[in-house]
Order: sequence, then structure tokens, then C-alpha cells
Amino acid sequence: MLLCSVLAVSARGESIIDIAQLISNEDYSRAKVLLNRYLSLNPEDDMAWYYLSFCLWNEQDYEGSANCLQRAKELDPSNPNYYEMLFSVAEVVYKKSTVVDSLALEMMQKFPNKYNNPYFLTVLAKSEFKSHKDSLALDHLNTALEKDPGFLMASGLLLDYYMDKSDFTSAFNILPSIVMHPDLDVDTKADIITGLVNSMGPSQLRIFLKRIDEVCALFIEVHPRDMQSYILAASWAEVKGDKAEAEKFYRSVVELSPDSSLPWLMMEALYSEDAPKREKILLEALDHLSDKKEIANVYSSLATLYFYGKDKNKGLRYYEKAYKLFPESANILNNYAYALSLEKKDLKKAKKMAKKALDLRPEEPSYLDTYAFILYLRGEYQEAKKYYKKALVYGGKEHKEILEHYALTLEALGEQDLAEYYRNLAKDK
Repeated sequence: MLLCSVLAVSARGESIIDIAQLISNEDYSRAKVLLNRYLSLNPEDDMAWYYLSFCLWNEQDYEGSANCLQRAKELDPSNPNYYEMLFSVAEVVYKKSTVVDSLALEMMQKFPNKYNNPYFLTVLAKSEFKSHKDSLALDHLNTALEKDPGFLMASGLLLDYYMDKSDFTSAFNILPSIVMHPDLDVDTKADIITGLVNSMGPSQLRIFLKRIDEVCALFIEVHPRDMQSYILAASWAEVKGDKAEAEKFYRSVVELSPDSSLPWLMMEALYSEDAPKREKILLEALDHLSDKKEIANVYSSLATLYFYGKDKNKGLRYYEKAYKLFPESANILNNYAYALSLEKKDLKKAKKMAKKALDLRPEEPSYLDTYAFILYLRGEYQEAKKYYKKALVYGGKEHKEILEHYALTLEALGEQDLAEYYRNLAKDK
């Protein structure tokens, strides 16, 4: 495009051609000097303003570049290259304004053959939604999808509109095209489906139950070798209360990822009130896994099951086994340390593990609580208070146990009124 532009201005004199050549060679600093000199003599030369925009863009003066292109466009409103370059620059400069949308509309009106395409129709629709011109926006989006049924930007904007209006029938009509789109990654598709389901109330979920089943089945059909599709289907089965179906999908994940503990732990979580079933699933997982870290994750879950169940000593033994296999796991370090603190056993070891977990995840309120609680048990009250204050900053006020532990620490420091305040806060949780 630049060489064509050079030919177009060849009659204007050698200097502008030389400047164009400098820009072609990416010698923007010299070109800028010559352009400023040239424009002082030829301020109405639209091509010179166009070239200057390249120099300012290279200097990351994006607003200056946009101003130069706006000037070029005003001088020669028949040149679509000015509009196109200005549109590219404006997307960077005016991200949060309607300038880009207005420019797209102007381009479509002025050059309909060149810009009446799905992209610009969608940009126009976006602008019209902002101006509450919903009917026009929907017309333009439908036109965009008629021109290109697989145009994702239009489909996504249309889906957002239907979700915002709680028009779930229309949302489910357009969702299959998004699920089947080859250029959209699996995780994004899963997020879109999850977002739609989460936006629905209980009565709507019942009404659209069959449609959600169909979407989950389609997702698996389109991505039969991706575990995310089965995890989403399992999550939906769990929402429906169908644990057997959820387990079936998680077992499909096991087949796809045989040395991952994740599907086994998800299966176990289905049966939170059935300790024998949980134990059976976790022990079965150990028969399948070979990776030490994955085995450690299962040991940790078994430890939690036993420790908070009927066999604390067995739980501690499994925590130790998990720790030996995966001593860098923040989760295992924290859980083992907390279990020891509850039993008031080996607090020196517990403190060391809790601190290591906290170093790995310094803003995790439950980890701050574990470390602070161990400090409290060791009589290090002032130090414990410091970490509890951090825990509160990072969300600890929402956790009953953290508030109760903090109250104990404050009480030990003789701060009775403050201790009572946090104890009362805990009662409300």
C-alpha cells in the first residue's frame, strides 16, 4: 500500500518521494524531520500527514498518529486508506470511547462495497447497542451472520445480548454454533456454557434442562478427547443431583488422563456425606496412579478423610506419606501442619511446614490462619496477631474459624474487648 502511495504522489516533487522511501526503510526519525519541514510549506498535503502518522506511531505517540490521520482524512475524504489506518490506530487510542464505532459506521456509509462485511457490521451493532438501538443492532448482527454464519464476534455479541435480556430460548439457539466453532478453544467454550448456566435461576434450569443436556452432549461430541468437556458435563450432572451420571463422566476423564488424580478427587467430592464410598474411590485411585505427586494428592485426601473421621492417627500417617512424596505441595504442607496443630503434636515441625506453605502462597487466608494458630499454640502471641491481621486483609473476615482463632490470640494478649468483638463476628458466619 505504501509503494502505491508513493506512485500517487510522485508528481508532487522529489522530496515527498524521498520521505516515503525513508519510511519504507523504517528510518522514521529522519523522515519525521523532513516531514515537519515539508508540512510547514505544504500544510494541505494529505499524503504528508499520512506519512507523519507512521513516524509518530513508531514513537508510540498514538494520539499524535491518530490526529495526523484525521487531518489526512479531512483533506482527502475519498481515500479509504486513511480511514483504515485511522481505524487501526483508534482501536489503540480510543479503547473506551465510541470513536471507533462511529468511524466504522462512517466507513460503511462512505465505502459500502469495501466495508459492508461481518466485522464492520458487528462493530456497528456494538455501537448501536450502546445507544439503545437494539432493533438496528440485531438487524446488523443477523446480516453479519448471514454473510458469514461462523463469524464468532457476531455470535458472541448476540449471545451476550440474549443473556443480558434473559432470553434463554434465543441464547440456546445460538450456543451450538459457538460450541462447534473450530477457532475457539475448549476452555473458552466451557466458560461460555458455564456462564450461561450460572446466569439462570432454579426455575429456568428446570425449564431448559433438556437444552443444557444437549449442549453438554454436543460439547463432548465436538471435543471427544478433551477432559474439559467431560468435566463440564459431570458438573452439570452434579447440579441435577445425578451423582451416578457425574461419576460416569469423571471416569471418562480417567480414561483420557490416566495418571491424573484430578478426576478421582472430583469423584470423591461427589460423596461428601458417604465416607465409605469416598474411601473406596480414593483407594481405587491408588491402584491406577503411578506419578508420585498424583499419589501424594490422593494420600492427602485419604488423610483428611481419616483425620476428620474416626481415625486421627491413621489420618496423620497418611499426611506424612503425602508429605514425603510431595514436600513442595502448599496444600499438603498446610493441611498436615493444621492437623498437627489441632492435635497439639510436634508444633516445631508444624510451624516449619506452615511457614513453607505460606511462603508459596503468602496471600491465602487459610494458610495465614494455620501459621498464626501454631504461633498462638506456641505462646508467640504478638507474632500470631501480626499474621491474623494479614489474614483479615486477604479475606479472613469471611471465615468463622479464622475469626475465632484471632479472638483466642487477642484474649491471650489481654485485649478482651477486641477479642469479644471478633468472637461476635464469628457467630454471624
